[in-house]
Amino acid sequence: MQVKYVDGTTAHVHPDMGRGLIAAKLAEEIIPVVKKPIPNIQWAARRGNRVDDTEEPPFIYSYCSTCGHKGITTGPTAHLTTQIRHCGTVDLVPTHIGKQFKELRAPFDAAIASRKRKGDAKFKGY
Repeated sequence: MQVKYVDGTTAHVHPDMGRGLIAAKLAEEIIPVVKKPIPNIQWAARRGNRVDDTEEPPFIYSYCSTCGHKGITTGPTAHLTTQIRHCGTVDLVPTHIGKQFKELRAPFDAAIASRKRKGDAKFKGY
């Protein structure tokens, strides 16, 4: 515990001693100010992995160098619904990343619509 004596000097003391000094009005406690971390999150819209001749759907990647958060999200509305909670804040996908994601996602959405129109019984969607 850190205390400030009546003469203005400060010292680190054992908590029991500090409480005694404070009770005797010989010192007051110095409460440390905890600085809130400044979030530094990066976003990216990325193509999905290729497996043989098939490509997985694109995804949105997020990384915060302050707290170490790493995450991916995918799906047709990922750019609208993703909320990243880190460093005591909530971040949404930036608009420019949402546009990039929509451009990468467009071929997959077109393929889904085409296969649904054809009535492909095996097709389960992406």
